[in-house]
Amino acid sequence: MGPALDEHERRALARFLHLLEEGAADLQPQADAARAFRGPDGHIVVPVRVSGREPNMGIALLMAQKAEQVYKQTGSRFVLAQHPIQDLSNRLYIWTGEAWKPVAGPAPTG
Repeated sequence: MGPALDEHERRALARFLHLLEEGAADLQPQADAARAFRGPDGHIVVPVRVSGREPNMGIALLMAQKAEQVYKQTGSRFVLAQHPIQDLSNRLYIWTGEAWKPVAGPAPTG
C-alpha cells in the first residue's frame, strides 16, 4: 500500500464514489472508501463489493469511463477493484481492458 490520500485525492475519491452511486445504483455496489489504497502504479484502488460469484463487467466498463472523467477534472487516477460477495477466495479483481486480474489488497468488509 502506498502513502495515505491527501485532501485533494479524498475530494476526488468522494466525486468518484458519487459517480459510482449515481451510475450503478440499480446494481447496488458497496464501495469501501476507508480501504482505498494506492496501487504500485500510483493509481488509487477503490475496493467495491458486488453481488454474485464474479466481477460485474457493466460496473467495470461504466466506472472506467467515470474514472477517466474524474482524472480529467482532478488529476487523480482511480481504479475500481471488485470483490464478488460469493467469491470464496475473497479476492479483489480489476478489469484490465482485456481480462480480469486478481490484485492484492484489503477486501471490502461488511
